[in-house]
Amino acid sequence: MRITGGRARGIKLKVPTEIITRPATDRMREAVFSSLGPSVQNCQVLDLFAGTGSYGLEALSRGAASVCFVENNRAAIKCLEINTTAVTRSCDLKKEVTRIVAQDVYSSQANLQKYDLLFIDPPYASIASNIGRIFTTVINNCSAKTTRAILEVPADLELQIEGWEPIRRIGKPGKGKPNVVIFSPTS
Repeated sequence: MRITGGRARGIKLKVPTEIITRPATDRMREAVFSSLGPSVQNCQVLDLFAGTGSYGLEALSRGAASVCFVENNRAAIKCLEINTTAVTRSCDLKKEVTRIVAQDVYSSQANLQKYDLLFIDPPYASIASNIGRIFTTVINNCSAKTTRAILEVPADLELQIEGWEPIRRIGKPGKGKPNVVIFSPTS
């Protein structure tokens, strides 16, 4: 797994040896960031269920101003710390442009500000039952009218989230395959 574009392109990302995360594939991240284009530049980014930090670090490599990662698994956090150091060094950025919040996503909203881009990659096993909770307890508290929420989901999962509209779906159909849905707040 590596950074696919921007200033840190080609930097390899460390992944935990235990199967505790489901990192976004290089191909999926490349498609997502191609879709987002230059709008990533100067954004404040939040990466929820960050795992190795692949989405947030890709955004940083492509010009985001800062990234806050929220993750509660210790092995993933260790990899995330190594990955943020490698990417910030490669981009010639200060380490302070990244922040790691080592907490459960649901208890971290009090520490969060407003963000331009929200990357959400929750465990697939609980996504259908928890997606409403993710948006009502976290996303709605850290989003503005221009925020875009980028949610990775199984391809066979269709979502309707109150207050948000899907503006694009990326990925192929098929059971078990990942898709990404980009949402924006409804006016």
